[in-house]
Amino acid sequence: ADEERVPAAPPAPAPAPAETVPGPEVETGRRMLFGDLHQHSMESDGLGTVSDAYRRARDLYRHDFAALTDHDGLAGGCLGPLTWRRQVELADAFYEPGKFVTLRGFEFTGSRLPGRGHKCVYFDDAVPTCLPGRDPDRLDEILARYPSLAVPHHTAWTGADLEHHDPALQPVWEICSVHGSYES
Repeated sequence: ADEERVPAAPPAPAPAPAETVPGPEVETGRRMLFGDLHQHSMESDGLGTVSDAYRRARDLYRHDFAALTDHDGLAGGCLGPLTWRRQVELADAFYEPGKFVTLRGFEFTGSRLPGRGHKCVYFDDAVPTCLPGRDPDRLDEILARYPSLAVPHHTAWTGADLEHHDPALQPVWEICSVHGSYES
């Protein structure tokens, strides 16, 4: 028996173009960017390599920027001079101007209350050859010497060191993280 041939359906008409509403970038000249400024690799207490972290941020999550902030002094000192130098080199290698911005950073792992707590530290062009470990005075020297920004984070968990706070070096505080919200 011959099979009945069903004619192909005509192509659906193209949908009318959606009306677009200009976003704030059109009016202000600013763009909304997405990224992650605090992630760890297996060099401290995270998973995967440094390259994995940047590839995941760029290729999987389609972030505009990323920073790797491995702990410098967790579990006896994670980022020695050679590991730190390699992390800086990889941040530079993944940097794509106008497409994907990488920041050179680490997490200062200070003592909990009444200590200095944890701070994510980000550098401009110049970076120190050695990180401070858990020495808060050495951290202060590094912040004063190198163009940088320090962000105290999960402050209700590890401490907010108001006595040693310098708003010029630490202009912002993290108020929400995986460890909770600290607005109060």
